[in-house]
Amino acid sequence: MIRNLLRAIGIGCLLAGGILYMTTSDEESAGTDVRQMKEQIAQLQSELATAKQELAVAQTTSSVDTKQKREANGSLPSEDPASSSSHYVLTIEPGANSTVVAAALERAGMVENADEFNAYLTRNGLANKIQIGDHEIDSSMDHSAIARKITKPK
Repeated sequence: MIRNLLRAIGIGCLLAGGILYMTTSDEESAGTDVRQMKEQIAQLQSELATAKQELAVAQTTSSVDTKQKREANGSLPSEDPASSSSHYVLTIEPGANSTVVAAALERAGMVENADEFNAYLTRNGLANKIQIGDHEIDSSMDHSAIARKITKPK
């Protein structure tokens, strides 16, 4: 009888040890899985940020290429030497954000500082209201006039 009792206790201990082993290894692997997922998410977010930057550069390049083609075809108004201000046709492509638009305006000499103009758009809630298409900008315009021009629906 004692023999059967000791056998039952031994089997119970082995079963308990096996169960503890299985549940402990599952928890550890679950922790590893969570860590791996967090690392993958961080890596994907990094790749997304890089892709966004590359897209902004590509869009800027595309806008400049389009402008150069138009200038070559003579479809842009030429600068009037008698006038103290210059004109520029800003082409805003689909997907362009306020940073890209501000950089294009700075390259064209329509604004002195792209960061200041972008900050103006953001401060006034206009950064997300930029309309795609061609917009005629004059160098005599201030930030508010340019912002009105590029955010006005056509």
